[in-house]
Amino acid sequence: MTRTPPAQMKKRSSSLQTKVLMLVLLPLLLVTVALVAFDAYSRIQDTHNTIAEQREMLIEERRNAVRDIVQMAKTAIEPIYNQAGDNDANAKAQAAEMLRSMRFEGNNYVFVYEYDGTNIVLPFSPDRQGTNLIDLQTPNGDYLIRDMIQIAQNGGGFYEYPWEYPGTNEVEPKHSYIDRLEKWGWMLGAGVYVTDVDAAVADMEAVAQQDLRNAIIFATLLGAALFFGVALLAFGVVRRIVGPIKRTADAMGDIAQGRGDLTRRLEVESNDEVGNLAVQFNAFVS
Repeated sequence: MTRTPPAQMKKRSSSLQTKVLMLVLLPLLLVTVALVAFDAYSRIQDTHNTIAEQREMLIEERRNAVRDIVQMAKTAIEPIYNQAGDNDANAKAQAAEMLRSMRFEGNNYVFVYEYDGTNIVLPFSPDRQGTNLIDLQTPNGDYLIRDMIQIAQNGGGFYEYPWEYPGTNEVEPKHSYIDRLEKWGWMLGAGVYVTDVDAAVADMEAVAQQDLRNAIIFATLLGAALFFGVALLAFGVVRRIVGPIKRTADAMGDIAQGRGDLTRRLEVESNDEVGNLAVQFNAFVS
C-alpha cells in the first residue's frame, strides 16, 4: 500500500479550503466591484445630466429676461408709435432717443435697425448710427444684421451668435431676442452674454464633483467592508466544513501508517455528506 505522507495530506486539506474560499469569495468580489462601479457610473451620469439641465435652465432664464426687456422697450414707446404715421420723423426720433437711453443688467442696451440694415439705435457705437451694417458678419462668418432682420420679419424670436466679449479678445456666445415695429420697418432687439451662467455652472460643478467623490469613496468603503465581513463569515463556515474532512483524513493517515487507534471514533457533526463520511469511517475502523 502506498502511504500518503502527513505533509502531503495537510497540503491537500489546505488546498481544498482555499479552493472553497475562492469559489465563494471570487464571485462575491466580482459582484461587489461591479456594483460599486455601476453605482459610480450612475452617479457620474446623473451629475452630468443635472449640471447640463441646470445650465440650460439658467440660459433659458437669461433668454426670457432679455425677451422681457425687448417687450418692455416696445411697450415704453408704444404710445408714440401708435399715434405716429408711417413716416413720422419726429415720432421716430423721439422713440429712438427713448430706446437709446435704456439700460439693463449693467451696460446692456437695446438696438434698432431699419429693414434695409441702417442702424437707428446703437448706444455704445454712436459713429455707426445712421450707417448701413447689412454686411456685418459674426466671427464665424454669418451675416448678423441680415439674420436678425429676417427673424424680425418672420415675427420675432431668439437668435444665438458668437460675438467678442467687451473688454477682452474672447469670442463668447451671445443670445438676443428680436422683435419688430412693422409700421416703421424697424427691427428691435437686445442681447446678453451667458459667461456668468458658465461661471455659476462651474461653481456648481465643483461642488457636485466633490459630493460625487465623497459618494464614490463611501460606496467603495461600504463595499469593501461588506466584502471583508462576508469573507470572514465564509472563512469560518469553510473551516467548519473542511475541519471534519481534515480530521478524517488525519485518522485514515494514522491507520495507513500502522499507528492508528482502532478504538477511536470520529464525532458525527452534521447530517450531510461530511457527516456521512465520519459515519462510514467509524464503520470502517469497527
